[in-house]
Amino acid sequence: MAGAISASLATIFIGTAHQAQFSHGEVILPWQFPLSALLSFFLSGLFLLIYIASTPRMFWPALAVTSVLTAGIYVLRFPIFDEWLAGAIVVGGLIAAAKGRVPRRKIRVHREWVVLFMILSGYMLLESLIGIFVHGNLKSARFSMTFGVVFALGYLLAKYDFPRPTSHQVTLLVAWTSLAYYLLYVVHGAVFFSSVHTTILEGIGFAGSGYQTATGMVAAPTALILIGRERGGRRLLGCAVLILSLLISALSDSRAGMLAVVGAMAVSPFAIGMARSFTIAFVGVVASIVIGTIAFERPEWLLDIGEAMISALNVEGGSSTYEYFGRTVTAAKGDAGRFLYVRGAVETLVQNPLLALTGAGTYGYFPVAGPYYEKVADEQGVNTAIVNYGSSLGGVVEPPRPPAMGALIAETGIFGTVLHLLCALAAVSTIVFRRSRTNKLRLFLGPNILIASTVSLALAWTYFGEIQDMILFYLLIMPFGLVHTWGNGTGTGKPEGGS
Repeated sequence: MAGAISASLATIFIGTAHQAQFSHGEVILPWQFPLSALLSFFLSGLFLLIYIASTPRMFWPALAVTSVLTAGIYVLRFPIFDEWLAGAIVVGGLIAAAKGRVPRRKIRVHREWVVLFMILSGYMLLESLIGIFVHGNLKSARFSMTFGVVFALGYLLAKYDFPRPTSHQVTLLVAWTSLAYYLLYVVHGAVFFSSVHTTILEGIGFAGSGYQTATGMVAAPTALILIGRERGGRRLLGCAVLILSLLISALSDSRAGMLAVVGAMAVSPFAIGMARSFTIAFVGVVASIVIGTIAFERPEWLLDIGEAMISALNVEGGSSTYEYFGRTVTAAKGDAGRFLYVRGAVETLVQNPLLALTGAGTYGYFPVAGPYYEKVADEQGVNTAIVNYGSSLGGVVEPPRPPAMGALIAETGIFGTVLHLLCALAAVSTIVFRRSRTNKLRLFLGPNILIASTVSLALAWTYFGEIQDMILFYLLIMPFGLVHTWGNGTGTGKPEGGS
């Protein structure tokens, strides 16, 4: 494991140092990085694979840690670290299972959910292949890798009895991993400050705000659980994670990051009580005033970002011109472009009933929905200029894929969207409802409400950023995954339905 950690850190810092030599926004493909960065990247996966194959009891903890830690990290210019490390863990798990070191499940539970998730992951894999062979976009191969890993992971967890930690252990695991990510973010920003900072601080490997605060989806609820239900050092751990969540949201000027904190706070009274929630909210407001004063000389920073979140659905016509990392760019005002990506996707499905069911496939947004997007943009008088045009592979030149909600709707259609929602509903219902002795369903409050909020936050996240290529999201809605294990209550360290 030490080798995997060392190689991972080397990949991050060697890669970022190389990328910092180029102008902001310049696209560098992975194979254009130094051999040392490529070798470190390869070794990070190899060492992790060997470790899991020899120590299969660490399969689930390693999966949770890497998914939370790398959800917002870019390496070799792209957000590919999570699927690479998850793939290594899956191969290691398959080797251990093939050698008979992991028992099969003797009791099959949640069969409907398992089948539903396998259909979803298989369907998304098929959509990625459509991107390659129908749209001719080789960039879709990355999604083929992601969903191949997700499919294999769903199979492994459903078929084999890998030990899983208790609910309390998962809380601590997520908290310490979130703290490690935030500290790595701060160190990375300090080392490469002149390259990753102008008006905002970009994330690890030049990750944008839609990625760099993704860990907040699980970090904020975890922090509130620890603050509300623990004492001493563990409560301090929760405070540190919550304050760092606020700090990183401020430094990255990320409404998505604040969405995680505000969303978790909204349900916290049902989990830790009204009085304690108000106390935490008060401390959070004080912390935000201090952060705003130090970082921006604006103590009212929290009000600014609150107004920005409320106005996220406003559509303004015209365009705005501003400085963007040394360039003067012209683009749509506010969130008009993001909103119209979603509206263009819906318009596409309405006008194409067959396509509405199946979707256009990965990277199918602009080939199929592009004309409708331009049409609704013209109707609203919204500028459609692209600030960063993105990379080109196989001769296909197009704007970057839009934020995930527009892409999710247009590329996966009603079928794919409903499958995602059903798996999310299964994950939430499994931990917030319990059957009483009279076989009646009862709502289960307490920490599980905060745990369930991670799924809701991830779904809301799609308006601001991408989730289709994020292993963490699929681990949240997967049977025997993060939410399922975390909300299992009185865990024994063994999988539910195991031997």
